[in-house]
Amino acid sequence: MTARRLPYLIASALIAFGVSQGHAKAATLGPTPVLGGGEYSTGGGITVAVELRRAEGGGLALCGAWAESRRLPIYLRDKGRAVLARGSVSQGGRVILQGLEFLPEVEPGESYGGAEAVCIRAPDGARQGEALEIVIPAHEVERTQGGYDEGVGMIIRFGPSLAANPALKAGSLLPESLSRMLGTPEEQRNGTPR
Repeated sequence: MTARRLPYLIASALIAFGVSQGHAKAATLGPTPVLGGGEYSTGGGITVAVELRRAEGGGLALCGAWAESRRLPIYLRDKGRAVLARGSVSQGGRVILQGLEFLPEVEPGESYGGAEAVCIRAPDGARQGEALEIVIPAHEVERTQGGYDEGVGMIIRFGPSLAANPALKAGSLLPESLSRMLGTPEEQRNGTPR
């Protein structure tokens, strides 16, 4: 994939998630984005990285990306965007953005500075210099059937984490090569899974 095609692909994905193409722009995060997220009750988690910056042509832009643990159980694959749909970004106790599923997925890392991101026009209530907070409420992610009596087998929840970067936590005992059969986010975007 060429670098020139990337903004078009991101804009197309944003339209699918209901974000206006006129307000979505590909970008990279600055050196110190705000991190938040949470973890699954089975281990592993999601980290969201966001920042507020001056937008081209004036105003503010809210930029962000997210990462998920590399090692997750198979039943949690493809659940990340649904978890992010419940998330929000707040500032001073006010929600300034609800629903984070449009953010691009990146590889988990020690730092998200320079990560591929997307920026949208920040809501009118957003203020430069005021701290951002990422909130993803605790909720049930998956309920599996179990046993011979078809009763509840396992309930998997998502909730707050004490870790600053929950995506770095492992959520499966399986080696990464088995828990990431579909490939990394970059490999999936390029169409070259392992």
